[in-house]
Amino acid sequence: MTRYQLTQTPVGAARVAECYHAPTTQDIRMECLNELGGFHGVEGFTTRRGGECLYLNAGDTYTPTLVRHNGAYRVACWGDIAERHAA
Repeated sequence: MTRYQLTQTPVGAARVAECYHAPTTQDIRMECLNELGGFHGVEGFTTRRGGECLYLNAGDTYTPTLVRHNGAYRVACWGDIAERHAA
């Protein structure tokens, strides 16, 4: 979905409304997917090289979930990524 389409959803509109500065498209997208999938929130960490890893909290570190790392979306266990790339 485009940014405009994401902001027209109830979750996307709420995310934009609660932020002082405009959230990124990836932020809105992850919030919408979190709601759609019934996950426990969007979380993230910074890698030791300064990159960002966002993931949908599935309740367990090694449960496969949707992850956005290095600009790409994939299904993975965020714990595996953290072990390899965390600070």
